[in-house]
Amino acid sequence: MNKEIKTPSIWYSIIIMVMIIVLIMSGILVFEATIELMLLIALMVTIPFISYLGFSYKQLQEAMLSMMSKALQPSMIVLVVGAMIGAWLISGTVPTLIYYGIQTISPGYFFVTALLFCTIVSLSTGTSWGTMGTAGVALMGISHGLELPAGMSAGAIISGAYFGDKISPLSDSTNLAAAIMETDLMDHVKHMLWTTTPAYILTALVFLFLGLSYGQDGGSLSNIDTMTDFLSSHYNLGWTPMIPVIVVVVLLIMSKPPITSIFIGAAIAGIIAIVSASRKPWTRFTMATL
Repeated sequence: MNKEIKTPSIWYSIIIMVMIIVLIMSGILVFEATIELMLLIALMVTIPFISYLGFSYKQLQEAMLSMMSKALQPSMIVLVVGAMIGAWLISGTVPTLIYYGIQTISPGYFFVTALLFCTIVSLSTGTSWGTMGTAGVALMGISHGLELPAGMSAGAIISGAYFGDKISPLSDSTNLAAAIMETDLMDHVKHMLWTTTPAYILTALVFLFLGLSYGQDGGSLSNIDTMTDFLSSHYNLGWTPMIPVIVVVVLLIMSKPPITSIFIGAAIAGIIAIVSASRKPWTRFTMATL
């Protein structure tokens, strides 16, 4: 005989939520336990409270499996983005962006340019992590060459990447939020624009002002020459390393699945890296080497 399902009160829900937060944070901060272990313990602790509402363990299990299936695509995107970042670094894609960007971007407009560029990349690919790990790394290299504050540069990059990710129909988090709330994806994006657009415009104005304040002098020619010489001598530069970027953008414009598009871009970059290895050895690319 099935139990009657009870509707929890607002205070019942708040107490359980606070209890879970305190339990997880105590385990991590006091006992230095892993987050996976604390999540498992929190699940075990909440089962009696769920049973009290009339739900069976089978119903709880079905609910967990449903949520896990919705989170599968975001998890896969995180995996392929990691592969894409590494492949674009060693193939010369990111160094190429740095090489040409440092010679063309005006120091006074660097911050707002970085904001807009990362917004476009993140909106097109649907991944903030991928944007920061590829275009963001390139822009940080350019910022270093122009002798601009690293913190402000990172702020512009992160702001643009997260805004583009937030409103992108390809974004894993945006799709996950719409799926969990069982609402239309585009309606979800349109409603977010009411709060994100004013914040984005204000952010762009702040970075424009900061850029004009800090970027008047630009970087020294010797520093820029040192960076460009290092990149040209250690990496395969030119149009060939840009093929993965073009392929990914074209596939996403054609409305291909983001996981497939990003993986293909990473695979092409890997092939370019292998082919170019026989002609020009590279060193491990990090910001420290610059």
